[in-house]
Amino acid sequence: MSAATEVSAEYPTELIDYVTLPDQRRLRIRPLRRCEEAPIRDLYAHLSPASRYIRFFSPMPELPASVMRLLACVDYRRTLALVAEHEDGATPEPIGLASYGALDDGS
Repeated sequence: MSAATEVSAEYPTELIDYVTLPDQRRLRIRPLRRCEEAPIRDLYAHLSPASRYIRFFSPMPELPASVMRLLACVDYRRTLALVAEHEDGATPEPIGLASYGALDDGS
């Protein structure tokens, strides 16, 4: 592994954006901070059992620590997660999460 790949990237502030929905609610889209678990836990707590099963192929009542690490511990180079937050009040409410991971192409 080269020194360039060992050094993790800085928080990508250039990916922070705001979106206004048709009902005029304003959302902030931002990268998840490294190992930031709170938005993931909050989203998971609000999923129905059916939605949990569809998303994770298991009726997990609680998200296992290994899955939490996989989703939360991003490096901004090979893994990235974006969280959508509704900013209505003092604490932003997470309403969506998208996780991205690069595949090793063997080169």
